[in-house]
Amino acid sequence: IYHIKESPNFVIFPTSEELFVEAINKKRLKPDTKCLGIWEIKQHFRKVKRGRKPLRLSMFNMFYVNLYFKNSEDKYEMREKIENFFDKIWNATNLKDNIKKCEEENPLYVDYFIIDKDGDDFYKKENSRYRLYKNHEDAIRGISVGMYFEPEINENLIAGGIGIERLLYSEYVNRINFNDLENKYCSSIAPFDTVIIPIVNPKKIEKEINKTLSAMSNKNIGLDNRKLPIKSKEWYNSLLGVENIIKVGKYEVEILNYDERKKEYVKREDYSICDL
Repeated sequence: IYHIKESPNFVIFPTSEELFVEAINKKRLKPDTKCLGIWEIKQHFRKVKRGRKPLRLSMFNMFYVNLYFKNSEDKYEMREKIENFFDKIWNATNLKDNIKKCEEENPLYVDYFIIDKDGDDFYKKENSRYRLYKNHEDAIRGISVGMYFEPEINENLIAGGIGIERLLYSEYVNRINFNDLENKYCSSIAPFDTVIIPIVNPKKIEKEINKTLSAMSNKNIGLDNRKLPIKSKEWYNSLLGVENIIKVGKYEVEILNYDERKKEYVKREDYSICDL
């Protein structure tokens, strides 16, 4: 349970709202505790289920962290206290070595733990408090850090190395929508404004990738070494609202920018990947 120490009647609860209700019933939390949102930490996604729930990864070793707010009032009420939590923790070059105390007046202390990229061990910092502070006026950041492919998948990536998907710097948290209100599953990755997509070799692993890789859509994503079907229904539903899509391949980097007026993605020529 992630308590906001400064405001003990607020909680950002992990995993599901059902566990939050259970904690209230078992008197682990005060009866008047308010659940601002759900803090999801997913590891080794369970196998896919058909129906209204989105596809889930079951093949890859991955950790995935999201913070969902149930309404915009809660988001703006608490964003000043927790937004820098994401910046200082998840953007660190080395999570275990570079988490440092941030000095600022009237700090907020938060206890936390991190799932190691190996997926099996927890890096747990019990009873440790780190000072968090507000350093920008942006909306709270939405983050998904780390899609770590299995070794046999890595070997077949055209670009080589570990396949990592980073979804950073959210401008779209207030646009988040759920296709299943009971389970609070997000129907789109629209909270994130930049998606980096590694292009894979379809001759070897396209079939397996297409079976397991999903962007919270009700259908699999088709991957191709020549192009990605950005305008297909599957991509439109899963990437709607994401401002920038960066496709990283063997020979070039292509940057696509979402045009709100045209409601489609347009290739950008006026800035480089470094600028973005």
